[in-house]
Amino acid sequence: EYAYFAKDDNSANGKDKVNDNSSNGKDKPYKHMLTGKNGFTPEKFERIKAKLQTYNVLHKSKHANKHDNTTATSLGDIVISEEFIDRKLAEAEAEADDGREKRQIVTDPTRVWTLPIPYYFDSSVSSDAQTTFRTAVSYIQTYTCVRWKEDPNNTITGRTRIRVVDGSGCSSWVGMQSTWQEQDITLANSGCNYLGTHIHEMTHAMGSQHEQCRYDRDTSIFVDYSNIQSSMQYNYAKETTSTTTNYGMPYDFGSNMHYGPCEF
Repeated sequence: EYAYFAKDDNSANGKDKVNDNSSNGKDKPYKHMLTGKNGFTPEKFERIKAKLQTYNVLHKSKHANKHDNTTATSLGDIVISEEFIDRKLAEAEAEADDGREKRQIVTDPTRVWTLPIPYYFDSSVSSDAQTTFRTAVSYIQTYTCVRWKEDPNNTITGRTRIRVVDGSGCSSWVGMQSTWQEQDITLANSGCNYLGTHIHEMTHAMGSQHEQCRYDRDTSIFVDYSNIQSSMQYNYAKETTSTTTNYGMPYDFGSNMHYGPCEF
């Protein structure tokens, strides 16, 4: 059960969109309830939405004079849990109480994979999409030290594995979900079957956020919030030094994890 904001690449130019199936669109920033095993009840949806709205009030108040009008939901194609929302809300409330910034801490070690990363294909994934994913694995293993292993028979036991599944849009959790037997990378057969898209979602699964959300991004780019749809501004919410580390790497304008200049 989670708050889910799916990336939909069905548009001609591949821009990210938040799926909105509501009758009035008022909940567009808070992706609607899913069905099946990934869904949650209307009561839980309203609880999560209320928490996000509370965080948004605190966040906007804290950054009122910093030209930061972002809201806290989830970034386009990233899946977040209610536990994550609770943690972010507690941090925001603490900062609102004493006015201090959070100190830098080590990023969550439970999100780090033991290599190789095991994965398998759900029966819903087309053969073409499977070929694209395997090509993405080969690309990642050629240019990085990260190793993936296709493991349809679950021979790698005792830790989390990835299920690649067809679904609505393209999305992934960020990093390993260590308490789960498996986690999904969702790649729609009809809209996400591109090498760059597969690599993008796999990189999220390996633990990377979007490049334009780096905590130090303002020294490299200017985000003109007046030119972004208000319901889409959350896609540019910055991370903090307590949630991510850049390992001293310079800002990468050409990163596969970077939005284009005119998104939303």
